[in-house]
Amino acid sequence: MNEYTSLKNLVDELNKEVAKFEQFKKEQDELEQKLLAKEAELAEKSARLAAAETEKQVLVVQGNGRSAELEVENAELRQKLVELERKLAEATKAQSDVLAELSAARAQANEELVVLKRSQPVDAAPMKNANVNDGEISNLRAENNRLQQKNEELRKRNFKILDDVASLEKQLRERISSDSAAQPSNAEVEGDFCRAQLLEERKLVASTIGSIVNSPLNDSSYDDYINGLAKSLKSALKKAKKNQAVDGSNISDDRQAELDNYRSAFHSLVGYILMFLSLLLSQIEMGVNERETFYKDKVAQLESELDKANGVIASANRLRKELRECEFLKKQIQALRKCLGQSREGTEIASPRSGTVKSDESDWEVVSH
Repeated sequence: MNEYTSLKNLVDELNKEVAKFEQFKKEQDELEQKLLAKEAELAEKSARLAAAETEKQVLVVQGNGRSAELEVENAELRQKLVELERKLAEATKAQSDVLAELSAARAQANEELVVLKRSQPVDAAPMKNANVNDGEISNLRAENNRLQQKNEELRKRNFKILDDVASLEKQLRERISSDSAAQPSNAEVEGDFCRAQLLEERKLVASTIGSIVNSPLNDSSYDDYINGLAKSLKSALKKAKKNQAVDGSNISDDRQAELDNYRSAFHSLVGYILMFLSLLLSQIEMGVNERETFYKDKVAQLESELDKANGVIASANRLRKELRECEFLKKQIQALRKCLGQSREGTEIASPRSGTVKSDESDWEVVSH
């Protein structure tokens, strides 16, 4: 009776072990199916990532083309500035020449009048003196007309330079505003894409590995989640080893071999998952570093372009200041012309028809007979 009871107990134990083995086998099949599904999902994610990388390369090429266009436009603007500076220098020099000629003409006219009045004899004919004065006045009028024409040309050139400077400043402001408005939008789009991609990769890790130990992704930080996931995997592995050590004495040799195979497959699966996790984290960290470097270079490039634009604006302000100085010189020329016109009118009034000529530079009179 005792032997029968022992055999019955042994059969019951064997049935329990068979049921447990079948349960393990079923769980292994489910894990393999999940692994295949996750591998397919990972392949799909990889394809999407490759497409995103291709799109990013296209955007980079377009950005480089835009940078080249900006460089060409900046070179053209610098050339225009050089041309404007040259024109301004020519205009300033021409106005200086006109001012010098006007001063010299006025001084020469005054000197000739004084010499003429001092060198004429007392009994000189009134008509001869009048003819000389009329000739001098005609010469002065012709010189004044020439100076007026030259000043009109200078005035037109100055207005043209002012229009060119205003147009150049308008182009610079539009270009700077358009670049500053377009560049942050591209950076925001690329940053949102990177954040979405990183979130998708984290969800993939959580769904692939966290489902094995029932550790879903929570609201905590990703580093804390990875550390907790590693601890859960180690705890599950230790628990499996402990259960296998307790139940190993009651299992037959055949079932022990099958359990060893299952244990080896489980260890290989865990090793593969840990290796995949490490590789994925390395790729994520590398991608983050590359994007940080790209953004730093882009910011440095934008700062350099902003410095160039500020330099161009400073040059334009300097040109405007020089143009204001030219306007001031024009006003001085007009004042000198006005003084010269008053001097000619005084000379005509003091003609020999009155019979008396009085010098501005002496205190003697010549009375005609």
